[in-house]
Amino acid sequence: MWLAHLNWRWATPEHVAIARDLLDRHGIRVVSLAGSFGETPSDLEAACRLANALDVDLLGGMGDVLRSHRADAEAVLRAHGVRFGYENHPEQTPQEVLELIGEADDVLGAAVDTGWWATQGYDPVQAIRDLQSRLFYVHLKDVEAPGTHDTCMHGDGVAEIAACVDELLEIGYLGPLSIEHEPYDRDPVPECIRMRELIETRLAATGVGHHG
Repeated sequence: MWLAHLNWRWATPEHVAIARDLLDRHGIRVVSLAGSFGETPSDLEAACRLANALDVDLLGGMGDVLRSHRADAEAVLRAHGVRFGYENHPEQTPQEVLELIGEADDVLGAAVDTGWWATQGYDPVQAIRDLQSRLFYVHLKDVEAPGTHDTCMHGDGVAEIAACVDELLEIGYLGPLSIEHEPYDRDPVPECIRMRELIETRLAATGVGHHG
C-alpha cells in the first residue's frame, strides 16, 4: 500500500478502519507499506504503528532516519515486529545500500527497485545478485533508458525484467514482488495487469509461488 493512500503522518483510527474494511471487502492482503518513513525514530515509530494496525510486517521505501539514527531505528523496528527494506533511489551501487542498512539483518534489508538501478546505470540483475543475502522485497519496474526514469512496459526498456525474474528464481527468492509503472501520459492499469500476467505465467512455469 502506497503511503499516498494511507500515510502514517495523518492516518486516524477511522482511516485505518475504512482501509481495513475496503481491503477485506476486496480480498486484498497488504504485504508492505511503500513510501518514505521519515527522518526521526518517532516518525518511524508512527509508520510501524500504522503497519501493526494493518497487520503488515514490512516497510518498503526510504527514510533518512537510517542515515542519522540507525541504531534507534533498529530498536523501533524490533519493538514493533516490523522489517524495513530500504529502496534504492539515489544510490548508485549496492554497496551504498549495504553501508546504509548496516548489519542488523533481522530488521534492515534491501528493497530492490529494478527501474532505479537501471536509471542509475547499474545492472539490476547484478544488483539482485549483490544484495541477495539482504533481500526483503523486489519492485519490478522497467525504464526507457539509463539516466532517465520514464517507466514503460516490462521488456520495452533497459531493466531486463525477464532476466531479473530468472535471477530471483536462481537465488531462491520467495519474498514479495510488486509491479511498478508510473507513466504520466496514460492510465497504467491495463499494462500493469498484462505485466502481472506475464510474471505469474513465468513463476507458474517454474512451480514457484509468490505474493505481492
